[in-house]
Amino acid sequence: MSDEELEADAPLLARLYRERFSEDDLDFKRRMWVVLCQRVFQRYVSTTDTLLDLGAGSCEFTNAIHAGHKIAVDLNPDTARHAGDARFVQAPGTDLSPISSGSVDVIFCSNFLEHLADKGEVLQTLSECRRILRGGGKLLILQPNIRYLPGRF
Repeated sequence: MSDEELEADAPLLARLYRERFSEDDLDFKRRMWVVLCQRVFQRYVSTTDTLLDLGAGSCEFTNAIHAGHKIAVDLNPDTARHAGDARFVQAPGTDLSPISSGSVDVIFCSNFLEHLADKGEVLQTLSECRRILRGGGKLLILQPNIRYLPGRF
């Protein structure tokens, strides 16, 4: 996606996500991610790691996980408002060129891959993840259970 396409889609995307969740929903999500990070995900992330949250959205995961350096990547420019102590990068998963090769210890994405247009974009995103991960790095992917979404995938 070109910079011009990103800029053209940004206002629509920002409005969509501003209207998507109520404040109560966002508060619940924040509290839920604190528990999930404490009980599940923190074991995969060292407090000295560089962590990248791909499709960071409202940064619930980013803000709940403990890491040495955090990067929140999303197409939505409003993500920057939620990024806390994370560096915000507005970019598609298929082009993580603002992130240096071999510079990330852990990549996390939740309910992200199903929003890509096709298998080619999924493969390009995974290729970009491989490029930016350090040797021995981890890619943590959380996806919906497609058995409960018949016909969508």
